[in-house]
Amino acid sequence: LQTGFPLYVLAHYRTVQVCGMLQDERCTILNGVPSMFLAMKHNSAHTEYDLSSVRSGVIAGSPIFENDYYDICRLFRPDIHLQPSYGQTESSPCITIADYDDDLKTKATTVGKPIEHIQLRLVDVDTGRLCAAGERGMIQTKGYHVMKGYYAMPEETAEAITPDGWLITGDIGYLDERGYLHISGRKKNLIIRGGENISPEEIEYYIRQIDGVELVKVMGVPAAVLQEEIAACIVTSRPDLTKEEIITELKRNLADYKIPRYIFFLNKIDKLASGKIDEKKLLKTILKKVKELSV
Repeated sequence: LQTGFPLYVLAHYRTVQVCGMLQDERCTILNGVPSMFLAMKHNSAHTEYDLSSVRSGVIAGSPIFENDYYDICRLFRPDIHLQPSYGQTESSPCITIADYDDDLKTKATTVGKPIEHIQLRLVDVDTGRLCAAGERGMIQTKGYHVMKGYYAMPEETAEAITPDGWLITGDIGYLDERGYLHISGRKKNLIIRGGENISPEEIEYYIRQIDGVELVKVMGVPAAVLQEEIAACIVTSRPDLTKEEIITELKRNLADYKIPRYIFFLNKIDKLASGKIDEKKLLKTILKKVKELSV
């Protein structure tokens, strides 16, 4: 509306449809969640299309691994400006975004700096004190972008927004010395195993380094003694990939208490319309498989 450019919207996300539209309409900007871009990378059909018209875009909605970011950029052109961004629906939805001209390393490892005219702080989860640069804490933000509240849900609103207007995102991260935000994961996603707080994103990172792994999701499942056990669900293009190979690789990089108790190979992991993993559906699948193993 502001610049007069056409906007192309698809009813459903289909990799080949997206590639075809980018080629036929010579689209210059492409926005999406990481799983959408990764679906293009993993579909060999993308090589049949000319995607070089894409000059820029925003990638946001879920964390992305550094190497995956580089691979996604290679889909298009060497000088692409793909901006990582971080936010929530409750923040309208942007909190941070990378600068257009930030180097690739910065974009691959951070979600940029706070947008103009808003406040951002990191707070220690246990004590509530402000975190120093490099110190992990709960991400909170304040400004014009924060919602007034959840409609007709005053209790939920009070839990999400402090009396002085800070939105409690529920995400854990840290600011580096340059003021760039790094995301570590969500507080509610932490797996508590035997009293140890375990980040599923850390485990996912090392599983993704294994050749042939296309998609991985790590979640916690209830356990009688240890509170939770770790379950990893993996989609792979390698029929010969074994649980033993995965465990061996993880033990090179992680402490024993972070090694998944359960490893499940799935043909696919269902996603929501937004492109994010359908965690509720996946958890039901995991719990069913765990129950079958205990019979």
